[in-house]
Amino acid sequence: MKLKHKPKTLAILCVLFSLVLLVFTFSSSMFSYLKRVRVVENLTSLYSMGAVEEEGSDSLPRHYLVYTPKTGLLSRLKIMSPIGMADTVSQISYDIESSEKALPESIDTFTEVQSLTLSNISLTSREALIIGKLNNISSITFYNCDLSIQFCSNFPSKNKLSEIRIYESTASPSSMSALLRRTPDLSTLSISKNNQTSELLKNAQALPLESLSLRRCSIDQESLLLISKIQTLKHLDLRDNKLPTRSFEFLATLPKIWGIDIRKTTFSPNELADLSTSESLTAIWISGQKITTNDLNSLFKIRTLQQITAVLPTKEPHPKSHKDVKVIIRRYDYDTANE
Repeated sequence: MKLKHKPKTLAILCVLFSLVLLVFTFSSSMFSYLKRVRVVENLTSLYSMGAVEEEGSDSLPRHYLVYTPKTGLLSRLKIMSPIGMADTVSQISYDIESSEKALPESIDTFTEVQSLTLSNISLTSREALIIGKLNNISSITFYNCDLSIQFCSNFPSKNKLSEIRIYESTASPSSMSALLRRTPDLSTLSISKNNQTSELLKNAQALPLESLSLRRCSIDQESLLLISKIQTLKHLDLRDNKLPTRSFEFLATLPKIWGIDIRKTTFSPNELADLSTSESLTAIWISGQKITTNDLNSLFKIRTLQQITAVLPTKEPHPKSHKDVKVIIRRYDYDTANE
């Protein structure tokens, strides 16, 4: 009789043991999770999974630390760190969508932050002071912000700051001048929708820039001349622009340039041949302009060239093959598009 009930007893014991193990595992996970929760004023942080996707690169997995204010406002604060390093915050993004439009002072508790993104904020000397307390900042991005002269004049002068990106934001020439004077070690500068590009570039001459992006900016010959004087430049992004004549003649003189991006850009196709005198150009990206196979073939004269990525009209033949150059061609029916 005892033998008859023994399997049933063992089954019950196994179930009880599994439940105890499940509760222990859940408790350990919750304890680990709660250790990662931090508070910034009235903002409570929570981890979630996500991915960062940048054009031209693979999606990079990240931990997102998302802050939701207890007040129910739409303000949110995101912190991202490489997967597997959840306790080391590397990037913080503060996006204000409420009427408050102010950066919380206690953001300076995140001293390990290396990359800061600010969106929809009117920046004053107060924000400059707060940012100054983040001693490890190497990259800062402004999106749809108002960069006042007070903010730029009091912007912390940091030796570690190497990247500034300003998108869809407003800043006067005097503000930009003040900001760039405070960042003497800048190697990456990215600007979009700037109608005073020449003034901006005058202030960038003394910087050790290696990467410059001027998307949807006002580019004239003076701008190109100023760009050609940045001897340290390696990568140039001129997407979404209309280039003046002799543009490539200026760009070919850059001694260290390896990449030029002129996608969605209007230019004189026959002037591409002016790049043939470049002694360092490795890659070029071209689209937005109706070019011919002969226009692309002229680029093979660049002895350092390794890759061409371009859009050709549907009926144009493929460029000649070259053993040292990878050619990536996409097709577009310009005639149909213009009907």
